[in-house]
Amino acid sequence: MTLKEFEANYYLHDSFIESLNYDAANAKLTLVINFAFWMQKDFVEGEEENDLLEVAFRNVTSYTCNGGDPTGDSVGILNTAVNEDCIVISLLNDENGAFFEMKITAAAVDVKKLK
Repeated sequence: MTLKEFEANYYLHDSFIESLNYDAANAKLTLVINFAFWMQKDFVEGEEENDLLEVAFRNVTSYTCNGGDPTGDSVGILNTAVNEDCIVISLLNDENGAFFEMKITAAAVDVKKLK
């Protein structure tokens, strides 16, 4: 799917990045996200509130994350914004109050539920 489709279908607020793997040689960046299903507009009471998603960005031409480590349960996702082929993920470290951004320029993204 495109980055715009990803942003439209997955609301990442209150989710956490468990792990990040950037494979520059294969132009792929993979995030494992502790995803807040309960924040989605189609959430049904009684279903799993949180679970892990693998989000794989393909044909990555640029990746930056300045200001902190985006992984761990103390760093929450605040927002996402897509501009053309670039997604900006706004993050907040709850331990020290640091705000920072991750920027990924990619052609496409694949999402799958783990487990």
